Amino acid sequence: MTIVQATYCATLVDEWVRCGVTNAVICPGSRSTPMAMALSAHKGIRVHIQLDERSATFVALGMGAATGFPAVLCVTSGTAVAECHAGVVEADLGSVPLIVVSADRPPVLHQVGAPQTIDQNHLFSRSVRFFAEPGIVRAEERTTWRSLAARLVYEATAGPHGPGPVHLNQAFIEPLLAEAGELPPSRLGDSPWHQYHVAHSLSASFDLPDISGKKGVLVVGAGAGTVTKIIALSGKLGWPLLGDPRSRARVLHPNVIAHADLLARAQQSETLIPEVVLQLGSGWISKPLNALLQKAATRIVVQPFGHIEDPEHSVDHFVHSECDLFVDALFSRTLSPSPKEWLTAWVEQEKKAREVVTDFLGLGEKGDHSLSEPALAASLFEWVDDDVTVVVSSSMPIRDVEWFAPPRSVAPRIISNRGANGIDGVVSTALGVALGTRKATVCLVGDLAFLHDVSALVKMRSSDLVAPLVIVVANNAGGGIFEFLPPSQQLERERFELLFGTPPSVDIAAVANGFGHRVREVATRGEFKEALNWGLSTPCLSVVVVQLPTREKNRQLHDELTKRFNAAF
Repeated sequence: MTIVQATYCATLVDEWVRCGVTNAVICPGSRSTPMAMALSAHKGIRVHIQLDERSATFVALGMGAATGFPAVLCVTSGTAVAECHAGVVEADLGSVPLIVVSADRPPVLHQVGAPQTIDQNHLFSRSVRFFAEPGIVRAEERTTWRSLAARLVYEATAGPHGPGPVHLNQAFIEPLLAEAGELPPSRLGDSPWHQYHVAHSLSASFDLPDISGKKGVLVVGAGAGTVTKIIALSGKLGWPLLGDPRSRARVLHPNVIAHADLLARAQQSETLIPEVVLQLGSGWISKPLNALLQKAATRIVVQPFGHIEDPEHSVDHFVHSECDLFVDALFSRTLSPSPKEWLTAWVEQEKKAREVVTDFLGLGEKGDHSLSEPALAASLFEWVDDDVTVVVSSSMPIRDVEWFAPPRSVAPRIISNRGANGIDGVVSTALGVALGTRKATVCLVGDLAFLHDVSALVKMRSSDLVAPLVIVVANNAGGGIFEFLPPSQQLERERFELLFGTPPSVDIAAVANGFGHRVREVATRGEFKEALNWGLSTPCLSVVVVQLPTREKNRQLHDELTKRFNAAF
């Protein structure tokens, strides 16, 4: 029986490789031995070992987010599986492919007090695209093994609800260690057992309100499609292009608006209310901008995975389509541009906003200034090379990148866990991106998010990282985003710090040093540029700790920036 069990695992792994899977993250455990052995034995799988299941899930998530292919996450039974839940939720809401394989005890060991035995049946509930619990492996079912493996990859990458996590809960019996026998036959060549074909089409005559000649804006976010096509559409419609950095559309083009958040906060924002909002992919995070866009007469959201993204409950039309297909269909229509003065108004205000932001934050070539949180985000976006992937934490870092990152000729790739918008697993996600792409990766994270995911710093084999991974820690002594929320103004400072500010009592640099990583501490823009280049020069994990002004001063800086912009008109 155990030879059959080992053969089953080897068959699943072989089929996953045929389907394009190349990475596996394994957490040490006993009950998962058969699957761990099979994954480590296949030459087509790169194996990565993580001690902490919560961190490991985000590592696998980072691999899927960066490559578009699921990594296999292999964990043992019991609470180990429960530790994966946060990463599974993020993969679900963020549409990231992931295959979770949890080992389980056989039914005879359930509800009798066996160690590390919990009810793992549908443990992740509706957060997975597909769940399978085949039971104890049986030889007579060998003709179904490859089909199951191929189905798991399909459901994780191209199922009816788009990419996301899948869960295989597999019972294993003792003895757990055995050599695999002959595998069931495969398809000829390297073909997977099942090949799934997803057809997408969108004719030019699809139902859509008339947008010809209207004053509109293009809101462009993650999943928006090809940047050159979107820019061309902006030109055809005569609409400003509000480029979220996650779209890679924040490029140097007259129609691209980078500081839409600041424009929406300004006194003259009423002049920018559009008649039509066309959102491709995800929307911006900025509350002032979304409040402004909500005033439009018509709102259209195009989502490649059919997500309903409408927290204001005001969208008129949802279109479930690949954004490129939607844009192609629009180009086949006869469309008149908006009045010239409409785009001109946006472009002029954007130009003024860039001047104010550059001067106020000390950006550009103006020397070596002390860093603020916005200046850190803007400088990082400006300085990384085109082929570097930047992982940005939720909370304030992604907002600072969205609000202050300047346009550039080629925008870097930005990845952020904006599915559930949590701060957990950010460093692990960045580690997964670096391991999955095998290319230079930079992570911008706050001090609390860094400490929340400190188990990701446990050193791997020196051969695992073949490219640099630089963790940039914005050290503002606590939860910066809470300074912008009502408690910061309504509570006495001591109580606010206790419940919301939560300043850490540890030395960030000492923590990173304690795990054996290279560390630099910086406070100015010039020092940061030097440290960033230092980190990107060596294929290992490096930590750059950026000492920043107080959180209160950061909130005041944002307020002063809006005042400066208003005074410029």
